[in-house]
Amino acid sequence: MLAEVKKLHNDLPRFTDDKGIAKRLHRAVEIALRNAYYEISTAENKKEVLKNYLISAFIDTRAFDRAKDKKECLRVAEKIANEILKVGGKDLMKFSELYIKWNNVRGLIQ
Repeated sequence: MLAEVKKLHNDLPRFTDDKGIAKRLHRAVEIALRNAYYEISTAENKKEVLKNYLISAFIDTRAFDRAKDKKECLRVAEKIANEILKVGGKDLMKFSELYIKWNNVRGLIQ
């Protein structure tokens, strides 16, 4: 599972062409997974919950403030939510925990 977390973490910048947005995605995804943790466990439509929390995190971190196309935020949130659900699968809670821990530890390592 840790290898899948690392792979998603490394692939996040590829979801957008804007380098300013790409460098803010890691923190935004961490915030979204942290905030959505308990709601994901009980939600029937996990994709919609993840997408909403991702958009909220993008706004909180101001990831898309300088974006040329404001609808890109919605497209990126959709792509990331799909990828998280695909990679996390049935063990989405464990995936969320590992991603949050990996993002924090990665900052200490580098």
